[in-house]
Amino acid sequence: EPDPEISSEILASAIRKIGGEIVYGSGFEEISTYLLESAGEDDVIITMGAGDIFKVGDALLEKKKSHAPDVGLIGT
Repeated sequence: EPDPEISSEILASAIRKIGGEIVYGSGFEEISTYLLESAGEDDVIITMGAGDIFKVGDALLEKKKSHAPDVGLIGT
């Protein structure tokens, strides 16, 4: 059962409070859309964490394929 004392939103808020630069996305679709629009050609995106965060990578790969089907991708 999730711990109500910690969440990605609480973590993002704490990082902002100490001056860190962070973008918070409330769901996998929002996160993958942001990454697709923001990441550069030579950027490397790593998703790690607890639970099913790997689904962000899956969603990003699907979006990338539909936007540029001829681009080579390394997936899961």
